[in-house]
Amino acid sequence: MEIGTNWEIMKVGITGHQNIGSTSEIKWVENSLIKAIREYKVSEGFTCLAVGADQLFAEILLKESIPCVAIIPSHNYEKTFENENDYKNYETLLSSAHKVIELNFEKPSEIAFFEAGKKVVNCSDIVFAIWDGKPVEGLGGTADVVEYAVMKNKAVIHFNPETQKVNIK
Repeated sequence: MEIGTNWEIMKVGITGHQNIGSTSEIKWVENSLIKAIREYKVSEGFTCLAVGADQLFAEILLKESIPCVAIIPSHNYEKTFENENDYKNYETLLSSAHKVIELNFEKPSEIAFFEAGKKVVNCSDIVFAIWDGKPVEGLGGTADVVEYAVMKNKAVIHFNPETQKVNIK
């Protein structure tokens, strides 16, 4: 799939694993995301601010002074953060978001997470997927969101931390 890079506005969403991998894999993903954000002239990013790929993407957008839209899957989403550092990082990124969209689910659930992932895809021109390429473990995981993006004819840039390769789907 050919992806134009001369667009004035390039909206990019993120989907990816919460546990990206080793320190070297995380660093590779970070460097690859920075390169892709610049190459595709990203003008706005969409993220659910989950631990891992989502938060890394949001942090890079902030450093690059690119507006970030937080798509929050449900009420009480903050209760999904298991440790204080992850929660504080979420709060910091949420308060820095250009815009916040909260889906109307009463509580966090796989359905809410999948609907939030679909919202990220629907708002984006391209989807960045930080993914090992393996099947999903539960509804709404990275594989489901990638499959949805492909079904919606969205370009998916696949960053595989294990192989340290980038592919376009």
